[in-house]
Amino acid sequence: MLRKAYADQLQKFAEVVVVTPAYDSKIPILEKKQICFPYAGKNTTRDIFLQYARLKEDYLDKWVKQSFLYLKDEVTSEDFIYSVTGGELACIKLGAILKKSTGARLVIHFCDPVDGMRLFGEKVYSYHGLNRDKLVNKYVALGDLLLTSSETYQNFLREQYPEKKEWIYNHYMGYLNMVPIKEKKSVKKPMNVVFSGTAGAIQNAEVLYRALKGRTDINVTYICRNAADKKKIMPEKNIICKELMPHGQFLNYMKEEADVGFVGLKGKYLGACVPSRLYEFLNLGLPIIASLPDGSAKEIINKNKYGIACADDDVEELRKAAVCLTDESIYKKYLAAVREDREQWWFQNKAKEFLDIVEIFYRNYN
Repeated sequence: MLRKAYADQLQKFAEVVVVTPAYDSKIPILEKKQICFPYAGKNTTRDIFLQYARLKEDYLDKWVKQSFLYLKDEVTSEDFIYSVTGGELACIKLGAILKKSTGARLVIHFCDPVDGMRLFGEKVYSYHGLNRDKLVNKYVALGDLLLTSSETYQNFLREQYPEKKEWIYNHYMGYLNMVPIKEKKSVKKPMNVVFSGTAGAIQNAEVLYRALKGRTDINVTYICRNAADKKKIMPEKNIICKELMPHGQFLNYMKEEADVGFVGLKGKYLGACVPSRLYEFLNLGLPIIASLPDGSAKEIINKNKYGIACADDDVEELRKAAVCLTDESIYKKYLAAVREDREQWWFQNKAKEFLDIVEIFYRNYN
């Protein structure tokens, strides 16, 4: 949805053709506005193994090769290639080799850093045995314009590529669809703090339980997979576990039942990321408590007084933050700040900033 939103905005400048893997088709889809080459999902495990064994640069290498063989005769030096990554290398690799072959200009948009890189001396734990720093640099260095989704990562890239400093921009994407919300005058007793998503180590979900288990003034609601299993290991009465819901149902639940949203990430590496749940809670007009590494997400919350963001490993400070929001007067201050700024984080209101960046780049090369 996010990539489509950016593609729709780019339509204002030029004809846009979206190139993507086709996960459910064995036949290439070659349309005017969309080009899809097959990628068989059943091969995912094998291809990821080959990536870890360094026999493939990326698990989508076959898709990259298929796409390149077709696009090298379709893309010209007058075109702009816009490569978007949410962690995978494949789109950047395809854009880079197309640039080398055709002379087209290359934009690389990092919705997240590439998996397997080191940032601030760390990697995402699931890539512990794979270091792709040199591999990523091989392709990223060919980018003419680099866009990030956090100022923290923008600053990191400017240090990595000082010669590109003037062409490394940040754009906070915000939330896509504004939802209608009700006026909220007070915090419920007990206050309901909600976590939603993958309750894993990266999302730092467990720290919320450790900080607030057994309290009578605060309920914690986990909306996640395997809710019944989660409840077995979190038996306290104030811990509520619900299965993941359809998005519309989730929004209705949050509008009716939630007082505070919880955002978590664990590890210095993830200081370069802004979790989408942060934007979702802003959309819902809810104050936020968070356990986050130093970085843009933490700064957005604390600087704008949208709530209280603590260090990612500080259980006691998180407990104090939650208890602080049970105070009606303090809660209302954070609530007012979120609701006053809510609309500025809507993607449609952030889009002009994005288009201005693209226009500056476009004019520079035309």
